[in-house]
Amino acid sequence: PSNGDKVVIHSGRTMFIPSDVNNLELLKIDVNGVLDVNSSHGHNFNIISGNGTIRMQGYDPGSGYVDNFPDGINTRFIDNLVGGSVEIYGTGITLNQDRTFNNLKINLTSGSAILLADYYLNGNLTIQNGDFKINNAVNTTPLTITVNKDVLVESTGTITTGDVNAVDNTAANG
Repeated sequence: PSNGDKVVIHSGRTMFIPSDVNNLELLKIDVNGVLDVNSSHGHNFNIISGNGTIRMQGYDPGSGYVDNFPDGINTRFIDNLVGGSVEIYGTGITLNQDRTFNNLKINLTSGSAILLADYYLNGNLTIQNGDFKINNAVNTTPLTITVNKDVLVESTGTITTGDVNAVDNTAANG
């Protein structure tokens, strides 16, 4: 796609953005198939909708792979009834941006997806392959992860936590 385009990815179709194509400015994207943003970065899609899958492996600014989900209003894409899914793949990523998604799948070939931000999932969390690590050994800021439906950890997936002492005194007792 080119800057200023309106893009529709139909069911059964995949659009791959090469890692050297960065900073796309779309008017709108409707993902009903698969959009693979690869390790590209800096995109603003203005309006993101659809019930397909957006795949990302992160962008490496020189210190390791970090979140590269495109900017844009994604209210319809994250909706629990008509929204889509996000798949994180590759060899490890730091999830350093607060996010709301519908469904999230971790599908790494190695390494960990390290959560250092708050995540709110309207749908399911699936750890298909690799490690989903909540916090690390350095960050002392308490994190919140909310999953409104199911958490599935497959036989080749794990959930681990960092071993730093982070206390959230705002939690309600119950």
